[in-house]
Amino acid sequence: MNLYLLYSIVLSDYILLYYLLFCTDVSPSMPTNFRHSSVSSTEVVLTWASPSPVIINMYTINYTKVGGCTEAPSGTDSTAMTAITISGLEENIEYEFTLTATNNVGTSSPATHTITTLSAG
Repeated sequence: MNLYLLYSIVLSDYILLYYLLFCTDVSPSMPTNFRHSSVSSTEVVLTWASPSPVIINMYTINYTKVGGCTEAPSGTDSTAMTAITISGLEENIEYEFTLTATNNVGTSSPATHTITTLSAG
């Protein structure tokens, strides 16, 4: 096998791999390992793993109070990173966080995580 043919095979495999990883028209799958790394009375740090080998443009985090007799205020935040700090939460309240990944093709199914903020004292 000559050097040119070997180079062509390696280059074509690289181009195919690049296309499969970055150029396919596929919506992202659900983010994985969605959890909190720290929590206080007013904020939580959430982390997750990228869902699939496609490019992710943005992660969106929605959160609401769980249960209770009052209308549950909600919030939305977004990031291009795989971690975020959500501030301005109320103490000793259970919140449900929903995370989705979005690219140019679509949005993933949501991943959820529930956590109770700590008491201030």
